[in-house]
Amino acid sequence: MVARYLSAILVLGTLFVGGCLVSWRKWADITVDYGRSLYIPWRMNEGDVLYRDLDAIFGPLSHAFHTWLFRVFETSFMTLVVTNLIGIILLAACIFHFFRRHILPFSDHATGLFVGTLVASVFLAVFAFGQYIWAGNYNYVVSYSPEAVHGTILLAFMVTLAASTLGNPGRIRFLVWLMGVVCGLIFMTRVDMTLAALMIVAVYMLLAWRAPARRVLGLSARVALFAGGLVTAILVVHVMIGQFPLAYIWRDINVLFVQGRIDKNPFYAMVMGTDDWQGNLWIMTKNMFVYLALIVGTVMVHRPPLVTMGAGGKLAYVAAGLFPMLMVTLWIWEMFPSPGLALICLLPIVGLVWSTCRPPLALGRVEGWLRKAVSLIPMFLATLWIMLTPPLPFLGLLLFSIPILVLMMAGAFLVVLYRPWMERGLAGEDVVPWLLWATFSFALLLKMPFNAHIPHYGFIHVMPATLLLVAFLTGHLPAWLRAFGLNDRHFRLVMTVLIVLASARLVSLGYGLYAKKDFPVGEGNDQMFALSPESDAHGEVIGNFLVWMKEHAAPNATFVVVPEGVMLNYLARRKTVTPSMSFLPLELLRIPEEQQIAYFEQRPPDYFVVIKRTFKEYGLPGFGESPEFGQRMMSWIHGHYSQLAFLEPKNEDPGKFWIRILGRKESPYNTKQGETGIRGTQ
Repeated sequence: MVARYLSAILVLGTLFVGGCLVSWRKWADITVDYGRSLYIPWRMNEGDVLYRDLDAIFGPLSHAFHTWLFRVFETSFMTLVVTNLIGIILLAACIFHFFRRHILPFSDHATGLFVGTLVASVFLAVFAFGQYIWAGNYNYVVSYSPEAVHGTILLAFMVTLAASTLGNPGRIRFLVWLMGVVCGLIFMTRVDMTLAALMIVAVYMLLAWRAPARRVLGLSARVALFAGGLVTAILVVHVMIGQFPLAYIWRDINVLFVQGRIDKNPFYAMVMGTDDWQGNLWIMTKNMFVYLALIVGTVMVHRPPLVTMGAGGKLAYVAAGLFPMLMVTLWIWEMFPSPGLALICLLPIVGLVWSTCRPPLALGRVEGWLRKAVSLIPMFLATLWIMLTPPLPFLGLLLFSIPILVLMMAGAFLVVLYRPWMERGLAGEDVVPWLLWATFSFALLLKMPFNAHIPHYGFIHVMPATLLLVAFLTGHLPAWLRAFGLNDRHFRLVMTVLIVLASARLVSLGYGLYAKKDFPVGEGNDQMFALSPESDAHGEVIGNFLVWMKEHAAPNATFVVVPEGVMLNYLARRKTVTPSMSFLPLELLRIPEEQQIAYFEQRPPDYFVVIKRTFKEYGLPGFGESPEFGQRMMSWIHGHYSQLAFLEPKNEDPGKFWIRILGRKESPYNTKQGETGIRGTQ
């Protein structure tokens, strides 16, 4: 058994080290989102106050943690990277422990170890380091929102604690109190993480109300201990940070969700899938039938003939598998109008009907081999789809139906919970941890209920559901098949092969983008790699900007990047003058243009840095081109500032990306250093 554990550690360690080597310093986007994760803790250590001098949408926990790291170690990009790599290790260990520990009891220890290793491997290979779109920031090393990563780690830890406190006597009182502490920390990350925590707690308390759990520790005692831990966490963080802005967070919720209705914004509607929820729901349904056909075709065709069944039983048996496989046949015929492929799709249906009949005695052993061959047809079709589908449809459709599948898995767990088959080894208490993980999965999927996919926000919000599906297909479902006399080894082998193939395809797509990132930006421990100038001009132009600022701007100079790009402030180590670190539609909804202009008039920056940025995803023109989006701000800027430099790429269409540097019209630009902090111009 020790050798098996060492093998699991070797596999997971290889994936972790390999992910680090392939993606080293290539995780971040040098203009979008991540800059605030570096800028805010740097400025907090310089005396700025969060929520007063520094605007933040989410809770204070992540920024306070980063501030402490910068104070103890050094203010650098790599300080956060190393910390997040440690967080990945801890999350992978938590995932491995949960999925190894809570496999059904009638599965042997080796099976639990295999499932735990496979699930943790999928996390490391697909989610931890993956990149599937040109923009960075959508991985667990450098996230667009550190609160999302920290909240996910804490949620996984809370689910693991909850699973350990329902039926095991042990140190339950301490663990329930610790659950409350973790939940209190989650409250200080993000609203969606808080909602997920509350849903998990609600399901936990309902499960704790059941008799087996009450006999271990009463419900009232659990509630009291949990509430005590929650209050402890809030008070400790409040003392350490000096603030817990409940009123501020409620104001944001009211402005963004009640008054502003950001769900009506084209970008967020696309993320959620509500822009065409009926069409997306239909695609989700068809995608679900693909999974059902794969499962049914692999399970039912391979089982022995049902000679003991009556005519009604055989009819129900065939109908249970016929409908999903017929739906998949029609869908594949719609996508690839090939009669030959359609005939291949029909073979599992023929085999399904065949499996209900008594085979002729003359076939003998040949019949068994034919049955096995037909049972591999679904795997063959799925393999073709995984390997030959173009990247965008593959990424978009692979997990599109995962919200429905999570609900179906939760329903199966509930059936076993309230209708256990003790004579077959199916005990209700064994599925309690999985109901908690299913709640965790579904709660995070609420951000993209009709458009679930791995790229973009999916690396956070689809991850728990994907791991649950992997464990269900290789752990729970084979164990249940075995309990009912079906061939579990064949099914587990087929599912494992397909999971490994799909993961390998995702890895090849993600790391193919990393291979194109070889242009260094920044210096020392702040250095990161952007796309090469042949692929994208951002890295080249931003590198030229940093050189310009070093040569022409004084150390105490200030500048504001419009419409976004506070990463430039951090890399140049020069502050901005407004609490806002970007001027996107979301930020301007919270702090309108009139208030932004008031900040500029109170503390005029030495420079304005205008970056080329399109807003097609928001359904808006460029910043400053319409009265609804930045026109008043740009009019004020052009009225008080004039252009000093225009930076554009050398070997690319200059319209794709450029940076304009503007200085104050009344400033003495040809002095060496004036009160404005401007050193001079070229």
